[in-house]
Amino acid sequence: MFGRRTTSEPTAPPADDAAVSVAPSHADIEQLWSPSQARARKSVEQLLLDRGQISEEQLAQAKQVQNQTPGKTLTQILLTMSAASEAQILDALAETLGLPYEVPDKSEIDPQAFASLPVDYIRKHLVLPLRTDGKTLTVAMADPNNVFLVDEVKRKARREVRVVVTPCCARTSIPRSSRR
Repeated sequence: MFGRRTTSEPTAPPADDAAVSVAPSHADIEQLWSPSQARARKSVEQLLLDRGQISEEQLAQAKQVQNQTPGKTLTQILLTMSAASEAQILDALAETLGLPYEVPDKSEIDPQAFASLPVDYIRKHLVLPLRTDGKTLTVAMADPNNVFLVDEVKRKARREVRVVVTPCCARTSIPRSSRR
């Protein structure tokens, strides 16, 4: 039968004692699962508040508006209220995701990197190829949470992709994936 031994021969012990793995202790397991070890990830709104870019009153007002307008994110409402700028919101989003935030200058864009994607594709999907570093293409995006788009860019460019967050690709709203 599958997975069963058909002979009754004993298995040979390992030849080298160093090759024997030691089961993790209870303390090792506790250390891995301990909540104190986990780094709490702040929300975009909390980061804006901590940075002093929005006030408690503005956040409370945005939450109240959000309850009355389903489908709108707090960040979209804060942007509409002019409580925070798009750049401030995207910078906070980048920090929550552990990604760099850049505002690229037109002169900093590598023409070879830019040529790695069709211009119509760049406009339609709001991605901006900035530079290449070996086999890696650095792409600026306003919606870095869109893993499907990142994968599609990898396939189209035939390179690994490094994402940076930027407002230069955004239309007028904050990415849908930052909704809470």
